[in-house]
Amino acid sequence: MHVFQALVTSLLIVVAVNVASLVYARTATRHGEIAVRSALGASRRRIVAQLFVEAFVLSALAAGLGLLFTEAALSYVSRVIGLLGDVPFWLDFDLSWNLALYITGLAVLGAVIVGVLPAMQATGCRVQARLRDLGGGTGMQLGRTWTALIVAQVAFAVAALPVAVSSGWQLIQLGTAEHPFAADEFLTARLVMDQETPSSARAEAYRREFAARYGARLVELTDRLEADPRVAGVTFTSHFPTDEAPAVIDVDGVRTESRSGHDIRVGRVDLNFFETFDVPLVAGRSFGSGDQDDGATSVVVNQAFVQTVLGGVNPLGRRVRYVRYRRETGDAEFDLDMERWYEIVGVVGNFPARHVEPLQVEAKLYHAIAADRLYPARLSMRIRGADATTFAGRLYEMTTTLDPALLLQEVQSLGDVYDEEQSAMRRGALLISMVMGSVLLLSTAGLYTLMAFTVVQRRREIGIRLALGADAARILGGVFSRALRQLAVGIAIGVAIAAGLSRLSGGALLFGGRAAVLLPVAAALMLAVGLLAAIGPARRGLRIEPSEALKAEG
Repeated sequence: MHVFQALVTSLLIVVAVNVASLVYARTATRHGEIAVRSALGASRRRIVAQLFVEAFVLSALAAGLGLLFTEAALSYVSRVIGLLGDVPFWLDFDLSWNLALYITGLAVLGAVIVGVLPAMQATGCRVQARLRDLGGGTGMQLGRTWTALIVAQVAFAVAALPVAVSSGWQLIQLGTAEHPFAADEFLTARLVMDQETPSSARAEAYRREFAARYGARLVELTDRLEADPRVAGVTFTSHFPTDEAPAVIDVDGVRTESRSGHDIRVGRVDLNFFETFDVPLVAGRSFGSGDQDDGATSVVVNQAFVQTVLGGVNPLGRRVRYVRYRRETGDAEFDLDMERWYEIVGVVGNFPARHVEPLQVEAKLYHAIAADRLYPARLSMRIRGADATTFAGRLYEMTTTLDPALLLQEVQSLGDVYDEEQSAMRRGALLISMVMGSVLLLSTAGLYTLMAFTVVQRRREIGIRLALGADAARILGGVFSRALRQLAVGIAIGVAIAAGLSRLSGGALLFGGRAAVLLPVAAALMLAVGLLAAIGPARRGLRIEPSEALKAEG
C-alpha cells in the first residue's frame, strides 16, 4: 500500500510540475497583453484576479472529472465486493461532503499555485520596462524557475522509477508463481452460530453457555469430518491461514530500532495445525494438550521470526511480551495479558512460503487454542485426491445435520484464494506499469515544453549567432549543454533520494538490494528521455532565420 501511495504521489507531483510549467509559459507569452492592460489603467489586482479565475476554472473542471471517476470506481468496487459476499456495514462507498470539500480546497490551492504566482511575477515589474520589452522576447526571466522545474521533475521520476520497477517485478513474480503447497486440496470455511440477545442479568451466563455449546459443536464437527474417508485432515484457526492478526511485541534481551517494538503476525491454531498443512518442525517441540489450558505460556514461532526479530540466534527459551495487539470483533475469548511473558518452545517452517524474496516473509508467532475459547473459528480440511471445492456440498450437509444454528461463511479452497490474490497482484503490476508510464510520458512532455520555451527565450541570441556565422554544432551544443546540466542535477538529487529511502527502509523499498542496478538504469533512462525531449526544440532553433529573428526583436 505504501508503495502505491508513493507512486501515485510521484505521479501527482509530476502532473503538478507540468501544469505549473505550462501555465508559466502561457503567462510569459501574454506579457505584452499584460503590459498594455497595465498601461491602459488596469490594476494589478484585477489582472491577477483574472488569471486566478482562468486557472480555477481549469482546476475545478479537473476536480469535477476526478470526482466523477472516483464515484464510478467506488461503485465498481462495491459491486465486486457484493458479488463476493455481504459488504461489511462499516464500509461506505459513497462520496462524502468532506471529500468534496477537500477536493474543492485542492482546486483552489492549485489555482493559486498555477495562476496567482505566475501572475504576481508577470505584473511585478514597472509598466515602462514591460512596454520596452513588448515585441522582444517574453519579458519574463524564468531561468531559475525553469531550472528548478526541470530538476524537480527529473528528480522525482528518478526516485520513483526504482521503487516502481522493483515492486512491479516482485508482483509479477508472485502473480505468476506456482502455489507454494497443494492449496487446491484444502477447503476453508468460517464457522459461526446464531446467537440470542439475552437480558443483561444473564448476559455473562449466556456467554459461557454459548462458548461451551459452540466449542462442543466445533469438536463434534471436526470428529465427523475426520471420519469421512475423503478427508485427510481437519484443523481450525482463529484467522485465515495466511492472514494472521498484526501485533507488536518485546523480546526479552533483544532491542529494536523502533521504540514501539517488533512487528509480527499472531495466529491461534489447533494442536494439529502444523501437521495438517505439512509445516515442518525445525527446532524444539510442537504444541501439546497442556498448551491449550488457561494460563499457558508456550508459543511457537516461524523461521522468519528467528531471522528478522532475533537475528538468527537460538530462539528456544526466549521470552516475548505483547506491546500492542489488535483484537478482532467477537474475539474476546482469547485475552492476551500484556504483562505476561510467553516462552518460545518451538520453531516451524515459514507458512505459506510463497514469497519470492526471503526478506519479505512475515514473522509469525502461534498460540495453541482450545475449541471453546475461539469464536468464530476458521475450519481448514484437506481432501484426498480431488478438488477441495467438490466437498463443499458435503460440508454444508454435515453442518446442517449437526446443528441448524451452525452457519458456514466464505467456503472456498485455498487454491481459489491464491488465484484471486495472484490475479490482484498481476493487476497491481499492471497499475504500477501504467502509473510509471504516465510519469515518463508526462516527464517527457514537460521537458519538451520547457526546452521549447527555452529556445523561444533564446530566439534573438540564436538569430544573432547564426547571422555571425556560428555553425549548427556550436548552437546545438549550447542548447544541449544547459539541458545536460539541468538533467544531471535532477538525476543526482533523484538518486540521492532513492538511495536514502532505501537505506531508511532497510531495503524494503528496493527489494532484494537491487539499488545498485536499478538506480543507474533509472538515471540513464531519464537522461535519455530528457535529451530526446530536447532534440525537437533544438532542431527548431536551427531553423530560425537570422533576419526574421532580428526583425522581430527590433
